[in-house]
Amino acid sequence: MITYKEAINKLWTVAEMCPPKIGKISILDSLNRIIANSVTVNSNLPSFDNSGLDGFAFRYKDGGSSRFFNSVNKAGDEPLEKPLARGEAVQIMTGAPLPQGADSVIAIEDTRVDGNTVHFQKIPVSGQAVRKKGTDFTQGKNYLTKATRLEPKHIMALAALGIDKINVFEKLKVSLISTGSEIALTTNSDLQSGKIYNSTMPLLKLLAERDGVDFTYSGNIGDDPGAFQKVVEKILLEEPQLLLTTGAVSMGTEDYVPKVFDKVGIKKLFHRVAIKPGKPVWCGYKGKTFVIGLPGNPLSSYIGWKFFVNPYIRKVYFMPDVSKREVSLLNEVKKPEHLRCFYKANLEENGVRVLEGQESYKISPLLNSNCFAVLPEGKSVFKKSERVEVYDL
Repeated sequence: MITYKEAINKLWTVAEMCPPKIGKISILDSLNRIIANSVTVNSNLPSFDNSGLDGFAFRYKDGGSSRFFNSVNKAGDEPLEKPLARGEAVQIMTGAPLPQGADSVIAIEDTRVDGNTVHFQKIPVSGQAVRKKGTDFTQGKNYLTKATRLEPKHIMALAALGIDKINVFEKLKVSLISTGSEIALTTNSDLQSGKIYNSTMPLLKLLAERDGVDFTYSGNIGDDPGAFQKVVEKILLEEPQLLLTTGAVSMGTEDYVPKVFDKVGIKKLFHRVAIKPGKPVWCGYKGKTFVIGLPGNPLSSYIGWKFFVNPYIRKVYFMPDVSKREVSLLNEVKKPEHLRCFYKANLEENGVRVLEGQESYKISPLLNSNCFAVLPEGKSVFKKSERVEVYDL
């Protein structure tokens, strides 16, 4: 059995061997995708000096409280060819190009118009209401870095810059196989005695979608090593980036998954990590496919995705590690000294509270949780007010 840190280092070594492919897609299809290269701005935004409001553009240095005007410039108009003369103003609309020589705009509600003369009813400020060229985005500057996960705000910026296509990493393909004869095949009928519903498949599917990878479910194999081997071999031929299994990785007589993995030529990185829950986790690889065998309990699968699969995905996509947050414990917590524990917890205003019901089969405490508290190996008691790491669910 190895430590969690040792396991992650081995996992990252494999991730570095499997860089994702790159494709160009429309920004309209790019939500939640990962940028494959940094985006350097090729133009200024705004691309010209323009007015920030409806009013009158003028030269501040001319002084005085009135100006002569005889032209109007609207948004979308070409800039006026003639430079602004001394004592002159131009009526201007929001977004319209600033006339040559103008450096300030006064709001129309702060003026009084008398024929072709505009009178300032409020003392203007030099440079007011002018959107200067390049003050939002500056040509040649890098605003979006490689490995950024695209959100609506990023897509808005790309559109504003006239970028309609962008290079992104292709989505990782993830295949899941469930094992266990106790898993019911349907959810629309009463459970037979000894059966349970499959809660890990929906969980892992939605976690995969949240992390922006393609998910395929290959069904539940039950406790049939031969059938399991055939499905594994078929999936390996398709070369997905990730093959996940749930169940049958511990030390019981029906825990056949590690033997099948060895039989089909999957190279083991590690089996059993000093953590709770999820200790029996199995990791290895064959070719370009990374393989993780997760324990079957729901919380073990959740921890397996959050603290093994997600770090692998982030490494493949060149994304930084999840930022660590340390907060104070609100209650004393006892744990096995030699294990790193990932506990259901609730982050509150003054710290984090580790909840009751840490058994890996218990789902209901998650409904009152908003994070995992991580209590590292090396001690058996964490006292109130000690600092621990927390991670969002």
